[in-house]
Amino acid sequence: MWPWDDFDYGEVDAREGAGGLMTIWNTSFLAVTSFCGGQRFLFIEGLAGSFFSCTIGNVCAPNDVGQRRELWRNISMLRVALRNPWCLGGDFNELLKLGEHRGCTRRDRGM
Repeated sequence: MWPWDDFDYGEVDAREGAGGLMTIWNTSFLAVTSFCGGQRFLFIEGLAGSFFSCTIGNVCAPNDVGQRRELWRNISMLRVALRNPWCLGGDFNELLKLGEHRGCTRRDRGM
């Protein structure tokens, strides 16, 4: 699954209907100094390429618009503690256009 021998990972267990998250990184490129996670996110802080301090986030947002708003509120509060530049990826469950919905009859912006 992982093509390099030098790796480590952080994980958040599945709970309350939310799937778990796992972030894997190459330890010869990223020296992780800390990580923190919540029910639907995992952030790792470290030094990339021996010179660039950064925060990498993995997010799995809920389908429900209200729950998604609460997730982003919680993530925004982390900004005070995680002061390095961020790179954020994952499944945001957001639509740019309602036409992106396939096989669904709902008409709101949530998946």
